[in-house]
Amino acid sequence: MILKIWSKLNDVRKRVLDIRSYYLYELELECLEDRECKIDIDSYKIFLISDIDSLMVYCEKGYEFPNLEQAKKILFAGGVGCFAFSGNVYCHSTWLCFNAKSKSYVDDLGFNVKFEKGEFCWGLAHTDPAFRGRGVYLDSCMTFFKYARMKGYTISRFTIGQDNLSSRATLEKLPCNIVGEIVNVRLGGANYGNVRPLRELPSV
Repeated sequence: MILKIWSKLNDVRKRVLDIRSYYLYELELECLEDRECKIDIDSYKIFLISDIDSLMVYCEKGYEFPNLEQAKKILFAGGVGCFAFSGNVYCHSTWLCFNAKSKSYVDDLGFNVKFEKGEFCWGLAHTDPAFRGRGVYLDSCMTFFKYARMKGYTISRFTIGQDNLSSRATLEKLPCNIVGEIVNVRLGGANYGNVRPLRELPSV
């Protein structure tokens, strides 16, 4: 009983006050080399969606997308979704942002992205637990990095939680550089936090 009460109080505290630390990464797309991603998933497919009409076509075909209403808002704001499926079963999603409005839905931490100078960011990466550790995250990164490069973007900026060791280990396989860190304080739904220089190079 005490543990349940403590858990509920902790959930309330996180909604009111939550402090988390992130690393800010950069990747120059011209340094990205093509690499084969071995995917251990039956009937695997990965694709990008850039408008609501295309999203609804996939829905009509039986694909089940998590947070459908949120997806519509991000697409309407100019974001692009990268999705992986096993047949019609959801495996993974990541959202790309090519303007400030879409970034506000995807990653509202306090770091700058110079969209007008060829930078973009991404976030809300999620892999269904049943498909983790099977190469989907790396394949998604390779897919949308190549997509952004094809569209003329040159630099990707993005954040990863310092305690997200699995994502950081995957990014170690790519030519990413950690350029700063953010200690973010979320208080009453608002974020307070700025990028600061990295004190020491982290290990995974």
